[in-house]
Amino acid sequence: MNQHDHPSPARFESRGHLAVAAVLALAFVTGGGASDYGFGDALTQWLALPLLVWAALVLQATPGSAMRRAAIGASLLVVATVAVQQLPLPTGVWEAVDVRSALARDLHAAGVDAPRQLWSLSPLASERGLWSLLPALAVFLAMLVVPVRQQRALLLLMVALSATSLLLGYLQLGAPQDSLLNPFPEWSPALGGFFANPNHQATALALSLVAIVAMLLDDWGRDEPSLPRWLRFGLAAVGILLLASLPLTGSRAAFLLAVLALVAVPFVVRGGRRRPATSAPRAWVTRLLLAGLAVGAIAVAIGWLRYDMEEEVRWSAAQATAAMGTGHAPWGAGLGSFVAWFDQSAPASLFQRSYFNHAHNEYAQWWLESGVAGLASLLAVLGVLLACYPRRTRNTADRGVAVAAWLGCMVLLLHSLVDYPLRTPALMTVAGLLAGIVVARRLAVGARRPQAGVASVKGVPAPV
Repeated sequence: MNQHDHPSPARFESRGHLAVAAVLALAFVTGGGASDYGFGDALTQWLALPLLVWAALVLQATPGSAMRRAAIGASLLVVATVAVQQLPLPTGVWEAVDVRSALARDLHAAGVDAPRQLWSLSPLASERGLWSLLPALAVFLAMLVVPVRQQRALLLLMVALSATSLLLGYLQLGAPQDSLLNPFPEWSPALGGFFANPNHQATALALSLVAIVAMLLDDWGRDEPSLPRWLRFGLAAVGILLLASLPLTGSRAAFLLAVLALVAVPFVVRGGRRRPATSAPRAWVTRLLLAGLAVGAIAVAIGWLRYDMEEEVRWSAAQATAAMGTGHAPWGAGLGSFVAWFDQSAPASLFQRSYFNHAHNEYAQWWLESGVAGLASLLAVLGVLLACYPRRTRNTADRGVAVAAWLGCMVLLLHSLVDYPLRTPALMTVAGLLAGIVVARRLAVGARRPQAGVASVKGVPAPV
């Protein structure tokens, strides 16, 4: 077989990060909405297709470990969960669920005697949801092949895009609602930037802030810093701007999670290597800073819980969605069917002038829309992320990148308890980037370990 029959891994290593950067930038700039699928989203999905094929061919042509196979399997399980919803179900199986049986009787009463009994009750919405997964999947698979040395540059690109979105949000505040600066003129400017929902702008700011602090803290105290001085000062300035602007978005959850992640950063980074002895003044400054952040997080949490006890809107919506999911189990109602089912099945106490476009709890909504298969895919993804926790190794170069990516994934998962950041194409693609970095770093650590069964000879280390 000719060597040109398969794609060259070396060629992907030299150019793959550019394709990832293009998909990430386009998704971030055009994918800030969570309900509208316009030209920008379609263009991002089409651009992700060649990257997806390219990365899949390179992965197939290179040897992989059990961890890499598990990570790829978990990502494909999420896609398969949505893809199978286009399949038909036998009549007996389809009507075995009480909700579907009642729907069949209603359709028969309306004169529809032979409806298409597909797995999804909203097949068109489920198909669009399947397409929306392509950019995140392509970026995730590509990051398993992109060289480790390119990961920090892509993480810095995420920071730059978040900072640009923030600056755009400030410009929007001084412009009319129908200005060209506002990509969502149906909503009043609210520091949203590229995002329709300011809460999702806050999520992007929180992820970038955690990335900045993790990279700077990892670089701080090294005998030979890996970041140039101008970049360290620039990242510090951007981090201060993001931290000062985060409360202005109005997202209590994102601010609280950002503070908690910032408190966790030094502990996770320090757990990766033995740092040199730190001077007493520097240690006290660090402790006081962490104590202040912890007190602020506790104060925000108390205020947040008090507000939720008074309002209870999101918690009640999540409870109602979970109950609907139990009624649709084990199949689920289909991706994209939340609005229709919630409007007709929600309790009267949740009726309001504006409709619920999402459950504001990703886990309850995923249970409603995907059933048991969705729950299994969610557990698989969570298991892979926990297994890829950035562990302590001898080679700790760029450990801040691994810590930033892992904590970023945790911020997204925790924020999904009270919001729907992963329903936004921009943040979904960012999640693919962060998860890909987490898995790739874990694979790189495994590749540096000595081969099993190879012993050292006369004090010479075993080959790697």
